[in-house]
Amino acid sequence: MDVQPFLDRLKAESTAFRLLDSAAGLEQVMQEFRGATPAAFVVPMSERGAEMRHTGDVDQELHQVFAVIQVVHPKPVPGVPGLVECRRQTRAALVGWEPDEELGEPVLFLGGELVDLKPGQLWWADEFFVKSYYRSTP
Repeated sequence: MDVQPFLDRLKAESTAFRLLDSAAGLEQVMQEFRGATPAAFVVPMSERGAEMRHTGDVDQELHQVFAVIQVVHPKPVPGVPGLVECRRQTRAALVGWEPDEELGEPVLFLGGELVDLKPGQLWWADEFFVKSYYRSTP
């Protein structure tokens, strides 16, 4: 799953993060992150194809879930956006946006959850869903 369009959208629409990047998975991010907060990482979570009744297996719906892993300081720091502001900017940038205007639908927010709490770092994951269509040319 290509998360670059979602990362590009966040970079263009958000000012909350000192670092915005993508990663292959949560474990990789948590092991390698040594940067300043707030930071966010776009991570692919799942991708499923679904048959379309009127076209069969040739054309399919693609259901994609991705997460934006946000790392913030657990206590508010003057002049530095906290979790509430980071999440607000993330949702504002992504929800309702259509990454593929020709073959896709708007991004939807699925939910969020605490991932981890470390000294000086609160890790939060917000998950998003987007549906698009795959047209094959057999």
